[in-house]
Formats: sequence, C-alpha cells, structure tokens
Amino acid sequence: VQWEDIKRKEKNNKTTDSKGAEQERSAIDGVPLAMPSTLQAVRLTEKAGRVGFDWKKADDVVDKIDEELAELKHELKSGNRQKIEHELGDMLFAICNLSRHLDMDPEEVHRKALIRFRERFKMMETFAAEKGKHLKDFDLEQQEEFWKRAKKALEQKK
Repeated sequence: VQWEDIKRKEKNNKTTDSKGAEQERSAIDGVPLAMPSTLQAVRLTEKAGRVGFDWKKADDVVDKIDEELAELKHELKSGNRQKIEHELGDMLFAICNLSRHLDMDPEEVHRKALIRFRERFKMMETFAAEKGKHLKDFDLEQQEEFWKRAKKALEQKK
C-alpha cells in the first residue's frame, strides 16, 4: 500500500516533505546526496537548465565565476569565515557548471589536475635534492622557480 501510494504521488508530480505534507516535486529533485559534490553540481545544473535556468554559453559561466571570485575576495577582507565559505562554495559550484558547459567531467578534470600537481611537486623535490637540500630549505620565491621549471619540463615530455 505504501509503495503504491509513493508511485501514485510520483505520477501526480507530488512528494512528501519531512513533516508528511504533500508538495509539488521540484525540477531538481532526484539528485542523490551521496553522489560526489561535483557530480551533484553538474546534475543539478542540468536539471535547472531543462526549465530554462541556465547560461547560453560557456563564456557566460566564466563571467559568473569572475563575479563569484570578486565576492570571495571581498569576503576574505571581511574575515567572516561563514561568508567566505559561502562564496567559496558558490565559486566551486560555478566551476562545476562550467565543466558541464564544456562537456567535461569535473571529477576527471580535477583528478588529472591532482596528478599534474603530484608530478610537478615531486620534480621540485628532485631539483632541491640536486642542490643537496630539502624543498623546505628554499623560500617561496625559489620554490616557485622550481615549480615553473617542473611545469616546463613536464610539458616538454608530452
């Protein structure tokens, strides 16, 4: 009986809230909370796009990311941790939306970036070892030079 009731409500585009009250289903319902957050962002923006709440092209999303970055910079000055977290989350969400517009999986894009970071960082450590030191023995400016050198070397390998 319960199953039939659930199915009937779904057919009627209805759902039940936490208090048992019936309400209209949202256009963004059905995205599992257990799904990785970047994929949730893609699915939510896909569903929102189906009802017209979407940008026309990727450049529009880049503009939104710029806007979110400006808001994050503003909140960083305020020092309000809650507002900073809010704006950082908005920026990450917009970046995931951009990945959708570019037809790229944000998980895969991020995973590849992490691989590149590991390769570059390990090469930086090698550069430091060649000088008989540890990476921590160099200041940030010198470490940045190692980073640029590693990036260039790895790009040439490909």
